[in-house]
Amino acid sequence: MHARVLLRQLRVAAGAAGAAACAFGAHECTARSAAAPTDFDGLVRARKPERATDLPCGHDESWLTSRRDGHLMWQTLRSEGTLRRVAMWSWFGDGEDSAAAAAGDKPSTKAGLSRVGAVVELGDRLNGHTGLVHGGYSASLIDDLLGWAAGAEREAQMLPRGTRVFTANLNVNYRRPMPHEAVYYVEAEAERLEKGKKLFMKAAIYDARGALIADATSLYILVKPPPPAVEEVRRADAPAAGAALAVDAEPAPAAASPVDVPPQFAPR
Repeated sequence: MHARVLLRQLRVAAGAAGAAACAFGAHECTARSAAAPTDFDGLVRARKPERATDLPCGHDESWLTSRRDGHLMWQTLRSEGTLRRVAMWSWFGDGEDSAAAAAGDKPSTKAGLSRVGAVVELGDRLNGHTGLVHGGYSASLIDDLLGWAAGAEREAQMLPRGTRVFTANLNVNYRRPMPHEAVYYVEAEAERLEKGKKLFMKAAIYDARGALIADATSLYILVKPPPPAVEEVRRADAPAAGAALAVDAEPAPAAASPVDVPPQFAPR
C-alpha cells in the first residue's frame, strides 16, 4: 500500500517537474501528443515564428567556403551519419513585460532582445551509449546556438563597432536521453545584459514532441574596442620600418581575417 502511494506521488511530482521544465522563454514547448510533427520540415513549420529571419546555417552557407580550417559543428560533423539537416533563424523576444522582468530595477541592466531557434536532424554517428547521442555533442550544439544568439544580441543592443563576444562559462543540465536518428528543436535566448559587458544567456533542446532533453545557462563577456584616440596613440608608439608612425598617419589596411565568419560574429 505504501509503495503504491509513493509511486503515485512520484508520478505526480515528475509530471509537475516536466510541465515546469517545458516552459522556456515566451515560447513554451508544445504538449506531447501523437499529432506533434516528427519530421524535419513539419517541425520547422511548427516552431519557426512568422517574424523570424533566416540565418546562414541551412540556408546560405557561403560564409564557410573560404575557411582554411574546418568548423566543428557545420563542417566537420556535417554528414548523413552526423548532422544531416539544419534550419536556423533569429527573432526578437515577445513583449515588454518579459523584458522588464529580466531587467529588474537595476539601471545598469538591459533586458535581452534576441532569440535563435534551430531544427536539426541527427544521424547515428554521434553516439555515446548505443542509440543515444553523446552528451558532448548536445553541449556543443547548445554552445553554438548560444554563440549565434550572443552575436545577434550584440547587434540588437547597438554595441560599439568591433565589439567581440566570448564564452565565459556554460552549464548544461541533461534531462533525458537523446535518441539518435531523430529531429530536435534548439532554442537560445539572451536574458539580460549587465553593465554593457556581461551577457547572460539560456538555451534548451527539445525532441519533436516537446519533451525537454537538456537545458543550459551561459555567461558571455563582451569586449568593446578601445576608443579611437587610444588606437591612434598605439599606432604612434608602434615602430614601422624603423620609425614611429605619426598619430595622423593613414591607418594601414586591415589584415585579412584568417577565417570567414557569419555577419553576426564579424567586427562591424
